[in-house]
Amino acid sequence: MNLEPTRNQRLLVATLRRASVAAPGGATGWDVLEAVEVTAAASHDVPTVLRWGLLDWCLALEELGVAGHDAALAWAVHAALDAFPDEHQLPESPQRLESVVERCRSEAGVPLASGATDTLTDRELITRAAYAIGVGHGCLELAQARAADRRISGRRLIELQGPAHRLAHAAVLLVDARIGVWRAATDEDAGTPAGGWAAACAASSVHAAVVAAHELVQAHGAAGTGDQRVVELYRSAYALPHACGSPQLLWERVGRQWLADCAPSPEAC
Repeated sequence: MNLEPTRNQRLLVATLRRASVAAPGGATGWDVLEAVEVTAAASHDVPTVLRWGLLDWCLALEELGVAGHDAALAWAVHAALDAFPDEHQLPESPQRLESVVERCRSEAGVPLASGATDTLTDRELITRAAYAIGVGHGCLELAQARAADRRISGRRLIELQGPAHRLAHAAVLLVDARIGVWRAATDEDAGTPAGGWAAACAASSVHAAVVAAHELVQAHGAAGTGDQRVVELYRSAYALPHACGSPQLLWERVGRQWLADCAPSPEAC
């Protein structure tokens, strides 16, 4: 399986990274998507976002997560487009996207109740997992930068074995989770249901992001409480179990799905 992003996907990631850095404080993920004009259409053309496959959505949401942008509206719009591809019999047009966005604005941001992870479709879990990876990468990047600058007893923090190993551990968790998300999204785009892989990669991504958030706090110490980006990313990481479900509940979902897939069919009995 080739998991290498296409040229257009790499360009999308680079464009979103620049827009995220330039975005004003308080900008949501959807604000950033609008800023790079993937939600708009020139003349009567189709908005770029309506042509996206699941992997495109994952790459975009991962970049939004790096800066800790609120992705609630982006998740809601993707879910609505996914669930009702021909809603209102509107064509792939700016009007269709506008109608979906307006409806989703009132629904976005509602936290999941405990045990409600089963209400999310596999494709929704995959997009939320991608965002979690972005949040984790944002935490890790800040933690690595701080560990390279902060000195304890005359040595840089990153030169000490304990902090260096913990940062490396967080990085490995994120890379492993990212491969799972990309694989699941690529399978879905190819017409193969992700099944248990969706909940598995969501569980791995949430866990990896929370571990990275721990290292972010450890690297900054008390000074982190005065850094707005540290605080925002930490909050984003700890909001993930409410958005995706806790890793424990997600792994339980994986077990149920895989057991159901392994159960013999009635015809075989």
